[in-house]
Amino acid sequence: MNERKLAEFDTKDIEQDLSRLLKSKTVISANPELEKRIAASALAAAMKYLDLVSNDSYVGQFSLRPFDFGLYVKMDSAACQALHLTQNQLEMQNPRSLTISSVLDKCRTAQGHRLLAQFLRQPLVNKEKLEERLDLVEAFVGDTLRRSAIYDDHLRRVPDYQMLARKFMRKKATLHDCYK
Repeated sequence: MNERKLAEFDTKDIEQDLSRLLKSKTVISANPELEKRIAASALAAAMKYLDLVSNDSYVGQFSLRPFDFGLYVKMDSAACQALHLTQNQLEMQNPRSLTISSVLDKCRTAQGHRLLAQFLRQPLVNKEKLEERLDLVEAFVGDTLRRSAIYDDHLRRVPDYQMLARKFMRKKATLHDCYK
């Protein structure tokens, strides 16, 4: 979480900035999502924080669509903290503090750690999506040899694709990143 200045939430240039960043060149002012003041100001602050407008490599790289909150349980940070889902800053200093994340997290990759944290903070509500996820878990639980081969041999060599993609998008990738 980052505290931002109130001026960064100003939406006066958001239509111009979005017309530069979005793939589709439809009429930005007709987008119903921008009529939501809080959402538009949060988007403006995020664009300023990530410095999207000043970087030419981001031109035409984004799309704007509503997020379906009906798929997930809505929990604020106080609920996550009360349920001990993930560690806060104080708990990170105490190696003996137990959270659901610390008990369940046997992930081998950085993407796995992030995905598990997201799954814990945003549990699924949609029955079909939940069944699909449980089917994958059941396949790995049932086949111990395949699970251990993937965990021990293959996942060890998987680079952090999300981090690499960000570096390539920002044109900050090094030769070592290309090798990965």
